[in-house]
Amino acid sequence: MSVVVDYEPLVQATLVDAVEAAAFPMVEYVQGRMDVSLTNFGKPASVLAHAESATFTPSRNRRTVQRLDRTNWIWTLELTFKGHVALGQFERTLIESPPRVLRDREAGRDQQITLLLIGSAYQPPPEGQPAGGMRATYRFNAQLTPS
Repeated sequence: MSVVVDYEPLVQATLVDAVEAAAFPMVEYVQGRMDVSLTNFGKPASVLAHAESATFTPSRNRRTVQRLDRTNWIWTLELTFKGHVALGQFERTLIESPPRVLRDREAGRDQQITLLLIGSAYQPPPEGQPAGGMRATYRFNAQLTPS
């Protein structure tokens, strides 16, 4: 009997790990101009990663049993900060080195999942009140390799 792996907790943990490994420089405004700190960093007050949607198609692997494969899987990552932070470095890391759940056949993982950043939305703190906090929402397409 083969082990059936639930990839959802693995993808969720991979996104949370990417956030925990990141540095988020604090932002201040000096005479109305944005100043990104080189020494003061913040961490998210909350991190929420969850599956948003998925689509399925008949498996390309022709077996005797009808099977569906997940072909598109969209994930959302929501970050809330207590202050205003710069997100550019975090986003460059997500683009240049996308988070991955690696294939590990011994652990029952016959697919690799690459989380490709497909969009983002920002809710900055109120103008002139950077301590009011901000929110950033990221969307990923979880690209699955065939099993």
